[in-house]
Amino acid sequence: MESKRQFISFGLCAAIIMLLWLQFFAPDQAVNPPDQPINPPVQTLSKKDAETTGETSDTLEEPAPSSTTENTDPTPNPSEDRPEQKLDSSELTSGSPEPPLRDDLTLGSLDQSESNPFKIQVTLSNRGAAIKGIQLTEIMDENQDGPLQLIDPEISPETDSFLISLVSENKELTRLLAKKNWDWKVEKSLISDDENDIATDILFTTTIDTWDGLQVSKRFRIHPNSYKIDLSIHWELPQEAPSREVSYRLQTANGLPLEGKWYALRFIEVVVESREGKNDRNTAKDVSNSINTNGEGPRWSEQDTYWVATDSQFFAAVTIPDQDAQDPWIDYSTATIVETDKTDVNWSDASYELTTRAFLLEPGNPATVQSYRIYAGPKSSDIWKESIPDVPLDSLMNYGWFGALSPYMLWLLKFFNSFGINWGLCILMLTVVVRSAMFPISRKQALSAQKMQALAPELKVLKEKHKNDAKKMQAAQMELWRKHKVNPLAGCLPMFLQLPIFIGLYWSLRLAFELRQASLIPGLWWCSDLSAPDRLFAFPAFIAAGLDSLSGFPLLGSLFSLGPYFNLLPIITVIIFLIQQKLFMPPPTDDQQAMQHKVMNFMMIFFGFLFYKVPSGLCLYFISSSLWGIAERKLLPRSSTAVPAPPAEPKRKKKKKTSTRS
Repeated sequence: MESKRQFISFGLCAAIIMLLWLQFFAPDQAVNPPDQPINPPVQTLSKKDAETTGETSDTLEEPAPSSTTENTDPTPNPSEDRPEQKLDSSELTSGSPEPPLRDDLTLGSLDQSESNPFKIQVTLSNRGAAIKGIQLTEIMDENQDGPLQLIDPEISPETDSFLISLVSENKELTRLLAKKNWDWKVEKSLISDDENDIATDILFTTTIDTWDGLQVSKRFRIHPNSYKIDLSIHWELPQEAPSREVSYRLQTANGLPLEGKWYALRFIEVVVESREGKNDRNTAKDVSNSINTNGEGPRWSEQDTYWVATDSQFFAAVTIPDQDAQDPWIDYSTATIVETDKTDVNWSDASYELTTRAFLLEPGNPATVQSYRIYAGPKSSDIWKESIPDVPLDSLMNYGWFGALSPYMLWLLKFFNSFGINWGLCILMLTVVVRSAMFPISRKQALSAQKMQALAPELKVLKEKHKNDAKKMQAAQMELWRKHKVNPLAGCLPMFLQLPIFIGLYWSLRLAFELRQASLIPGLWWCSDLSAPDRLFAFPAFIAAGLDSLSGFPLLGSLFSLGPYFNLLPIITVIIFLIQQKLFMPPPTDDQQAMQHKVMNFMMIFFGFLFYKVPSGLCLYFISSSLWGIAERKLLPRSSTAVPAPPAEPKRKKKKKTSTRS
């Protein structure tokens, strides 16, 4: 009976481990995109529509003031037959040919010399006055072939970042403004770095003549030694024009690249946060599954919008409206799918749209200016605080459960590295700190295991004696443990105490930008990125294809999909686990215990698959921690292995016999 109970307990522990893996470490299964279109069904005038109707913007009559006043309520009016019209600056009406795309509209520089003070290069488009791409000067891409494209124009080629979409109930006005958004004049290099002749500021302007000469301008500006971009949008009516209300949507950053698709657990996510610290995070899959009948994803409207972000594993593009907390002009934020990946919806490109409240423009008054700050750089608090020190972005680092421990472990790693120590050695030093802190508990666990091993012969005798009476066997076993002061659960406590540390360390290593492309041995390709698997060599193509095909199996498919590389460190980890088990697990005394040993060996192999694609830095921690545990057990004093004798039973006092004389 006791053996069955132990076997059931072991099975429950294995099930808990499996559930933890599915919760924390298993990537989502590949999901094909839905059949229905993900892009919102917005009604705008396209080229084909214009050609069909034969209308052009040149023949449009000037809309009456009442019809051009834009809706101040973002919620569609159910009494209206027509839906809200959205102007997307990527739309083009007939009769308005595309202006040639200029390739010289760049701010900053990719020059690697010390004379270049800029950390980014921004490529802009004269079609829509938007950001087409952003490259990071000092940070290489995944394959270290060149500067990283933080915003890659190839990912969502039809939608540039920071396009304006004017919102109007008037279809003709929407069509007209779609035409005018293509007609942006460029005034370049208002401010420049004279020493290096690098542009730092660019101004786009347009005038909507048919709407009383409304003047709109967008200004982008970058800063030296910073990942910050300033965006300001100016709105102004001429003196003779009537008053107008304006509302617009701003498409925030999109086109962030995905790194390590074959081993990554997180892909593109969108985040919004209020000033009170409340936030909402959605993956591309979440956004896709939440698209409603109006073509909109999750909307953030109950709280004010402090900032929105599109982020990946190590990088983020954050948009911060510079609005008054008491009088915000952002009405709501909507998560959108910008480009759907045809292979896996988890890999789709997602972003946020910011919709403003309707604001009144008075003729002849100074221009209404709405400003934004954009952070486009690594997800590292040390870096973003240099660019935007007044905005807390800590929620970008989503460490999940037990995440409270992750920042402290990352701080320790950075502290060790501040002395010029290699990141691999920093992980070893972190192992020493963690295991030293856990030493009193692990020592107690080891002593308890030794006592249990020493009591094994007596337990065997008890099992033979009470083999037909489970209750008496359990009572005798508890009495034996009580006499020798042995707690059978003492071995479980360190495991549960180390679980939060393990999970916290896992996510700190998985999300630490500092470990990205940090080598264990500088100059060696193997283990050249401690935040990724070690990749000793690439599998032949046919083997990689066969392993990749396993990912299609439900539930455990991702476990056996090993990826295109052979990783050595997980194999070493499993071998050390097996050695540790062989050294300290008592030999089986019956068939039931022999079966448990076989199951444990199987679990060790299972762990090999479990940890095959984890960061090499985490495998390094496993190896060093296991070796520490082996040394700790071997160095325990031999006297401690002796089972203390049970306390002697108190001797009963014999009554003195009194003799009576007759």
